[in-house]
Amino acid sequence: MKTMITQNQIFRPAFTNTRFLKQAFLLLALLFCVSISWGQIAQRGTATTNASNLSGSNRTLSIARPAGVVAGDVLIATIVQNETDNDNGGLSANTASGWILVSSGLVRSDGTANGDNAWFGTILYRIADGTEGANFSFAMPNDRADMAIGSIVAFSGVATNALRPNGTAGGPFDVVPGTFNNQNSATPTATGTTVSSANAAVLMISMINNDRTFSNWSNSRTELFDHNTTLTDDASVGAAWNACVLSGATGDGTVTLSGSDRSSSILLVLRRAAPFTVGSASSSPTLCLNATMPSITHSTQGATGIGTATGLPAGVTATWSSNTITISGTPTVAGTFNYSIPLIGGCSSVVATGTIRINPSPTQVTAVASVPNPLCLGQSVNLIASANSNSSTSVTVLNENFNSATNNWTTTNTSTLGNPALAAWTLRSSGYDNTFDVFTSPDNSQFYLSDSDAQGVGSITATTLQSPTFSTVGLAAATLSFQHYYRFNGTEAAVVQIFTNGNWVDLVTYSSTQGAANNFTTATLNLNAYLNQSNLAIRFKYDASWDWYWAIDNVVINGTLSSAPEATYAWTSNPAGFTSNVKNPTGLTPSVTTTYTVTATNSFGCSSTAEVTVVVIEPVNYTSVTADANDLLANQTTTLRVNGLTGTNANASWYSAPNGNGDFLGTGAVLPNMGPGKYYVQITGDCGTPSEESIEVLGNSNWTGAINTLWNVPGNWAENVVPNAYCKVSIGTAKTAEIIATNGTAYNVVVSGTGVLTVRAGRNLTVTNQISTTAATNFIVESNANLVQINAVTNATPITVRRRSSALKRLDYIMWSAPVTGQNLLGFSPLTSVSPTSRFYSYNTTTNFFNSITAPASVTMERARGYLIRVPNNHPTWATIWNGQFVGVPHNGTISMPLTNSADPTKRFNMIGNPYPSTISLEKFLDANQNNIRGTVYFWRKTNGAPHNSYWAISKFGHSSNGEGVNPNGVIQVGQGFIVEARENATEVVFNNDMRILNNANQMFRAGENATQSVSNDRYWLKMTNTNGAFSQIMVGYFAEATNGLDTEIDAKQIADGTILLSSTIGSEGFAIQGRQAPFMPTDVVPLSYTVEAAGSYTIALDGIEGVFEADTAVYLKDNETGAMHLLNEGGYTFTTALGSFANRFEIQYQTLLNTPTITDTPGVKVQLNKGQLMIQSQEEALQSVEVFDLNGRKLHASGTVEGFQHTVNHLPTNAILIVKGVFANGQKWVKKLGN
Repeated sequence: MKTMITQNQIFRPAFTNTRFLKQAFLLLALLFCVSISWGQIAQRGTATTNASNLSGSNRTLSIARPAGVVAGDVLIATIVQNETDNDNGGLSANTASGWILVSSGLVRSDGTANGDNAWFGTILYRIADGTEGANFSFAMPNDRADMAIGSIVAFSGVATNALRPNGTAGGPFDVVPGTFNNQNSATPTATGTTVSSANAAVLMISMINNDRTFSNWSNSRTELFDHNTTLTDDASVGAAWNACVLSGATGDGTVTLSGSDRSSSILLVLRRAAPFTVGSASSSPTLCLNATMPSITHSTQGATGIGTATGLPAGVTATWSSNTITISGTPTVAGTFNYSIPLIGGCSSVVATGTIRINPSPTQVTAVASVPNPLCLGQSVNLIASANSNSSTSVTVLNENFNSATNNWTTTNTSTLGNPALAAWTLRSSGYDNTFDVFTSPDNSQFYLSDSDAQGVGSITATTLQSPTFSTVGLAAATLSFQHYYRFNGTEAAVVQIFTNGNWVDLVTYSSTQGAANNFTTATLNLNAYLNQSNLAIRFKYDASWDWYWAIDNVVINGTLSSAPEATYAWTSNPAGFTSNVKNPTGLTPSVTTTYTVTATNSFGCSSTAEVTVVVIEPVNYTSVTADANDLLANQTTTLRVNGLTGTNANASWYSAPNGNGDFLGTGAVLPNMGPGKYYVQITGDCGTPSEESIEVLGNSNWTGAINTLWNVPGNWAENVVPNAYCKVSIGTAKTAEIIATNGTAYNVVVSGTGVLTVRAGRNLTVTNQISTTAATNFIVESNANLVQINAVTNATPITVRRRSSALKRLDYIMWSAPVTGQNLLGFSPLTSVSPTSRFYSYNTTTNFFNSITAPASVTMERARGYLIRVPNNHPTWATIWNGQFVGVPHNGTISMPLTNSADPTKRFNMIGNPYPSTISLEKFLDANQNNIRGTVYFWRKTNGAPHNSYWAISKFGHSSNGEGVNPNGVIQVGQGFIVEARENATEVVFNNDMRILNNANQMFRAGENATQSVSNDRYWLKMTNTNGAFSQIMVGYFAEATNGLDTEIDAKQIADGTILLSSTIGSEGFAIQGRQAPFMPTDVVPLSYTVEAAGSYTIALDGIEGVFEADTAVYLKDNETGAMHLLNEGGYTFTTALGSFANRFEIQYQTLLNTPTITDTPGVKVQLNKGQLMIQSQEEALQSVEVFDLNGRKLHASGTVEGFQHTVNHLPTNAILIVKGVFANGQKWVKKLGN
């Protein structure tokens, strides 16, 4: 907008005297600067001024050059001359070398020759070339001037190729200077002018014919100089300016003088040397967060720098150099940023602007391996990636601009009358003219038009434009937008519809003109009511009766996803070789340590990475474990080696026993100086499963007997070393060795010729492999000694095994089993009676009786079979040990013994025996055969004629004794036969070397006091006896493995055959051992039964206690026949009975009514004891029955059925503590307590 400075705004000075008018210069400065400019015009230094009287030869005015002038600066000189003898034009313009006249003229003149004064003004300019001196000398035009005053002002930044005063090129002026405006006023004005170029400087110069001062330059002008003189005559010069003026601005200016006088004023416009501009941005980038931004540049003109930039994203900065703004950096925040950068150096506000879009990258990107590092070579690994995608939730569901020749939109036309084809939706090009309108599409391309007017007079238009189907499933919001021009006539209908759930639904109906033919309007419709539908469509339905038309373009359906789409993933590897676009690739088998990098990319195309390094290590490998030499002498050594040991941190650790047990011998693949033995090496590494190998180093031990016969004396061996389990022992002919002081070990044993090796009682020999003899007399295992073989090798030569029985009387029986092959049955006990009845017996499972073996001389004792044999007929009648001897090849390895079975569960008992020349573990035997037999074995232990039963019952959980012998504590002795009960469908029982143990207690065959099993549990034993020595025992225990029902691994049936038989009962069956459910509860009740062959007096008593029963736990025997509750902890209970079997008379309880934790008196019942008479009174319910008990739980009274509310009991103890229990007629129980 232009600003006009009018002459009315200039104060004209009035004449105040006859002096020459002072000439002054006035600078016009406009109020503001344009936005396209360069560095503003500036004053150089300060203005210089001088005045001088002129006479004679002094006809010049010298004015100093302003300080700091450089080449290219523009200097403007203002000079006023005065003469006292005016002749109407005797003065003219000043001149000076290099200066060019701008304008000149009279400031004041009377125009007569009467001698009045005259003033003449001159304005000159000069473009500095850098060669000027310190002063400029201005010549007067003739000798008429008497005085002169002048000023020079300098400017930088002025164009030198603009206009000269004559209008030609090559000067500093923006417009051709005008002429002086002469006035007689105190407020001089200058004639207005129009600025041509931006940021011009406008100067107002005034010259006064008197010594006046200048003030109040209008519009905040800056004064350049204000100078006056009173030499020969008075004069003044003044100037002010404004440095920034808009192009096209017009105007003049005013100034106030200190008095009214004649003046001349002029406006000069200086053009800026170059424009003050900034170019548009070189780019408007869209990039990803934390990506280095391509530099954006703006070219500038006339700037000297830039101000503070605003709106830039963090991480991005702007700099200026060589007329270029450069914006660069790495953005660290996402968003859309509109920036502004102001230029410095101009007088106007010039700002560089632009837009930067920073899209977010995925965050929290992770890459992990499915297995812990390190990974063994050959193993597979799965890679797992995750990320917050930060993808855009904006999605375009449908976008059609109709610019292609074809599209997948459907049009229908059911118009009638006129020419219906002309109304059809038709693609039209921008600029289409239908005679009424010229259509301009929004994107200057194609659009659809349905033209009802073109159909003709009286026509009916019915057309639709329908989209393809689309889905809003997964969207949280959706909008439809389109651009259209709808010319409304008054009766037609333009409807936008959506197809949903099989129906068309109106979205909007237009009943007024929308947009214009050259300015389509944009419509936006909310589709949120139709979210999560997969079969939608929209259509534009136009129904008219010869009306105007509807044009459609740029149909877009935008949506907002319910959640941001997941990132896509791309994997690479270093070393290269693996790529995958699967998020979680599986089954990778890297051969070297590999770093896997996953790149997650979101919908913006922005990516972030994460990596995981899978360290691949070499698995442990080796070829063999060897010894440098083997089959050494017992006193020699060798070196052991793990050959070919490789792998990451592979190591070998040597031990004397498996699983890292025994002595630690050293580490490394080489172990030197190792003698005979078996060594275990654990091979480990960072990769692979640790393994253990063993190696045997064998030695040779040769018996000399040089010192004595003792095995454990080194000097008796040729190598001076007692053999270990890996020494092959050789005892030659006529040599005798004995294992007496300590046990012996050997790898194998060879006794040749007449040599003899004897394992004495209480000692053991453990041999890893075979035993070889020449005759049975070479190798003797005495009674209560053990020969154990480790490996299941087959022996081929005989030995002698001796076995002493327990103390037996003539006609006593014992169960035997042969530890060797080849032993004749009669030969084992040749003096046992065979006539008239053979006293050698086998067990008949089908009858549960023993069958006599009629021809024992022709019977060889079978492996693992049991035989019941009576002692020889010549055996003493007092208890005496009998010495048995077995001769044959010793049994070894796994031995199976067939079982006789039956469908009848009572006929499954078999007599078997220990088949080895060593003791075996009862627990290991039962565990190994838990699917073959029940968990109890029965040993025959009866002295002939004793009234008690014949068997001990023993399981892993305890035993039931027959009163003879000693609890074997889980050991089955050499030569011991016993009875087992087969399980249903079982066919065999199995023995193996793992069951063999070194035990020398000889328990089964010697008399002694009872001992308990090694198992520690809560259990007790009950015995039933009479004065004739009859004895029967049972055990009851509480075990974690037990239930209160039948447990075949724990409960032992009662198979005893004595004159009395005590049993605990499960159901209707009697048991010698019964396991009950743990933990022990004092509320438990154990039913008992018994059988006696004679009526009389018997006693039941505790026969041992363990666990909780060793503390304060009471064990009561309740006699259900008498009601007595007897505390067995204080002694046995004696009772009388008839002969026979009794199933319900006794039970074991652990508390009486008195030691029940809480007895709560029942209200409504009163009891009173007076002199032995008990009165019971019910106050509410009738009584049905009453019982009275004493402190020990003994029942003192049982009423039977009671009728009424009262009951009396007589003859009760006077001072007793009584418990009274009863039942009401309604079935409710009650209880009362009397006494303390």
